[in-house]
Amino acid sequence: MESPVTGTETDLFPTAADPNEDHVEARGVFIQNDSSDDELVHVTRDASDRLTFKDGDNTTPVPLTDLISGGTVPPIVAFSGYDSSGGTSIVSGWTDVPLDTERKKTSDFAHTTPSAEVTVNRDDTYIIAATVATEITTGTSRSDSEMRVQIDTGGGYVTVPGTQLVIYNRTASQGKGAVTKAFVIDLSSGDKVKVQARRLSGGSTVALRAGSEIVISTTRGPQGPAGPSGGNTVDVEDEGSAVGTFDTLNFTGAGVTATDAGGGVTDITIPGGSAVDEKVKVSANDTTADYLLAKLAAGSRIAITELNDGGNEDAQIAVSDEVQYDEDDTARSTTNETGFDLAQRLTTTALVGGTYRVGWYYTWRHESISDNFQARVQVDGTTVHSHEQEPKEDDIEQRAVVSGFAYVTLGAGSIDIDLEFSTDDNNDASWIYVSRLEIWRVS
Repeated sequence: MESPVTGTETDLFPTAADPNEDHVEARGVFIQNDSSDDELVHVTRDASDRLTFKDGDNTTPVPLTDLISGGTVPPIVAFSGYDSSGGTSIVSGWTDVPLDTERKKTSDFAHTTPSAEVTVNRDDTYIIAATVATEITTGTSRSDSEMRVQIDTGGGYVTVPGTQLVIYNRTASQGKGAVTKAFVIDLSSGDKVKVQARRLSGGSTVALRAGSEIVISTTRGPQGPAGPSGGNTVDVEDEGSAVGTFDTLNFTGAGVTATDAGGGVTDITIPGGSAVDEKVKVSANDTTADYLLAKLAAGSRIAITELNDGGNEDAQIAVSDEVQYDEDDTARSTTNETGFDLAQRLTTTALVGGTYRVGWYYTWRHESISDNFQARVQVDGTTVHSHEQEPKEDDIEQRAVVSGFAYVTLGAGSIDIDLEFSTDDNNDASWIYVSRLEIWRVS
């Protein structure tokens, strides 16, 4: 590519066919796609010989890592913004949470303070963590407030399933509360994200407190430097001792054949027979030979399984899922006072043995202030969380939130994680609303 100081001209990069193509000598050039002539990168050079790279519209800066590595993730892809002022009333329905302060914003995001809307400029998988803090500013009516995360992919804003959480606001002097929702989601360039809140119930004036925020980042880090390229020679060793470096390998011996299989592949055939040892060693000084499956050792989150026993066998090496979860936002009730009813079950895929973090979250209500709500979380029948509570307020429509986690040691295979609940009086129902079960491997 090249352009004179005045005017515009399009040229090509040097290639194997024409290594003498011009290099950049101009103060204003752009890189084009040969097939469509679409401008891909616009390059300018100032009087001090500093180069600036922008997109085809000459508006948005292009990270240098994109030009070098062909579109890999830059060192940091993150946005963090929050409401530093608070005071926005949420009594009139769903209200955008303003972001009047930006803590971090890379070029992969677009945002203008104090707007609630954040636009992503890169196709990727993102971690989003949203926090909403509310309080009663005036009034004595106990109230509930609620948050949600919404995404607009081009057809208008819709709520991300499982992101609606409830906050209990008691009184003006003791009515402060906050809740955080974190999740992983795939987003495309141009998608928009925002957080909203509203007063769900009660008659007091509920407003946002300073500190509501949203954090968005990619799930993967930058690509490391490229490894060394291959050469045109082969280093040959005889059981660990160097023989030399050669351009050509010549296979000899009775029955050994070498054929051109096409596509740059050579097939080397070495005949076997009953005299061939079926067992293997890890290295030349391995003291014990054994069959392949016995010589393979599975590391963390790895499972090795023998397939097609007695036939044409394979050794399958599989990596276990890092995170598994299940969400349910339906209302469920029970009047069972003699045992527990199942509210939700997460059945995992096959796990490898190890230590896991099992987490739970649920919103509950009980229809009496003189009897108890009861719940428990079990992992394959073993209780890891037990909850029994009597509502202490006159308003039996009041909802409360319980969350927590436990570390458990599991063997290999699939497991069931159950959320169960009951009542201690069959005349009064217990309720569970939004709930979530999750598990991930720790070690």
